Amino acid sequence: MLLIALAVSNAPAALSQTQMPDARVLPRGTLRLTFEPHYTNYDQRFAKNSPGVEDGSTEPLGTDLSADSAGANIFNLLPAETSIGSLSANPAYRINIGSLLTDMDADIRRFPFEVSIGLTDRLTVRAEVPIVTARMNAVVAFDSTDANVGWNQAAAEAGNLAAFNSITTLIGELSAAVSQVTGLIDQGAFGCPSSQQCTDASALVDRASQLALGLGVITGVGQSGRVMPPVAPLQTSVAGVALTSEIQDVASQLVALGVVPFTGSLPLPADRLSTSDIDAILAGPNFGYELFPLTTIKMSRLGDVEIGLRYQLFDSPQVRTVLSTTLRLPTSTRDRVNNAIDLGTGDRQTDVEAGFEFVFVSTSRLGITVAANYTAQFADELPRRVTPPDMPLSLVTSEAVVRRNLGDMFRVSAFPWMALSDGFTVYASASYYRKNSDTYTGPRQLTVLPTLDPSLLALESSQTSVTFGGGIAYRGTRSGASADTELPIEAGVSYRSVFSGSGGLTPKFNTLNIYLKLYYRLFGDPN
Repeated sequence: MLLIALAVSNAPAALSQTQMPDARVLPRGTLRLTFEPHYTNYDQRFAKNSPGVEDGSTEPLGTDLSADSAGANIFNLLPAETSIGSLSANPAYRINIGSLLTDMDADIRRFPFEVSIGLTDRLTVRAEVPIVTARMNAVVAFDSTDANVGWNQAAAEAGNLAAFNSITTLIGELSAAVSQVTGLIDQGAFGCPSSQQCTDASALVDRASQLALGLGVITGVGQSGRVMPPVAPLQTSVAGVALTSEIQDVASQLVALGVVPFTGSLPLPADRLSTSDIDAILAGPNFGYELFPLTTIKMSRLGDVEIGLRYQLFDSPQVRTVLSTTLRLPTSTRDRVNNAIDLGTGDRQTDVEAGFEFVFVSTSRLGITVAANYTAQFADELPRRVTPPDMPLSLVTSEAVVRRNLGDMFRVSAFPWMALSDGFTVYASASYYRKNSDTYTGPRQLTVLPTLDPSLLALESSQTSVTFGGGIAYRGTRSGASADTELPIEAGVSYRSVFSGSGGLTPKFNTLNIYLKLYYRLFGDPN
């Protein structure tokens, strides 16, 4: 689902240029095989609109799944929290499940195999097939010492069937009492319509109605179409004592008006939650999430296959320029809609990229390479859970098929370099990357929900970053090559790290890249 990330599904595309471009094309009839694995990892992102954190500064990747007091800020608990506050006469009441710290770090390992063929001395065609391993490591540290809630006793996970029956009985008895007293008021009992007793009876009916409704929201009993809250106030907590007192007071006053004594009650939990209970909340069928647990998840699949052309615009001993275009195909596997933290192996939508490479050699040993490209990302349809990025634990009822148009991307890079010898070159790199905001429209609903605003998915989706790095490259002739097979062999290693960024979901990554290129002559004049 990688809102967490997280909208890091664009990260592989942002990391694709990791070695210094050479602004060369292949001679006619030449085949080049390239193996270029690279490893990227990150455990931080650049903040935007995060409470107490300056925009553009770094924050942990698991920020949206962490809180000193986890409650409605992490889980779908706001309706229950509001009802508890109302019935306990404490509007400031907040559910506190406990301290939740989700430590996350991601790594993406790409193993692209590229085949390039020189069709003419100026035009080269290439195809790349990447195998991608994407892993999100997640460790949850949970401490419920200061929690004010435990298992909702109406939930099956509490293992208290008698409690469910007792709550059902209580809500039914309250509803029946409201109907009975309302009927008596309509018949003129209690000195109605003008006596103080009548006014008090009417107020009690309203109070009992609100109590029955509130208990339904708090426990989930009798709430058709609503998910059951997983937690309820501890019986010894301030809110728990207040709820019990309110039930007893309303029941005793209703009995004083002639209602049959109540037999139902509101059993409240005595114990707080444990770490395993968090997984039960997310994965269980009763609370509406139906999500994978927050644990390490790994996916190894095909990435987005690329097909491209390179055209040599100018070639001289001092200046080389190449124009390129790439079609990126939707062959990868997306992150799953029912996993809040996993990474896909690509975006699985069509891109078209145009770029250029420019090399200037100032002396026999010094030079600079400049490269830029612009990527247009095309729209697609996919299932998403419609939720803002700071609330990644969304309910299954928010799931819909939406139309997505990822923001276009632009990157420009400079590589000052120095040749150490005829074969070895060292270089530094500096890159600026920008991705425009995504757009989401729709939805075509998969489940029943009155309103879904797909624009929530686009929040904080724009990204910028500045990256620095360096590397070493080797280009030489294979040992023992004859005149008709005198083709180069190339290899190199580079490292890059993000220095600054913005956007809210922009990862602060480090990338290590190695490559090996082998050349073979298929046809044409070797001279």
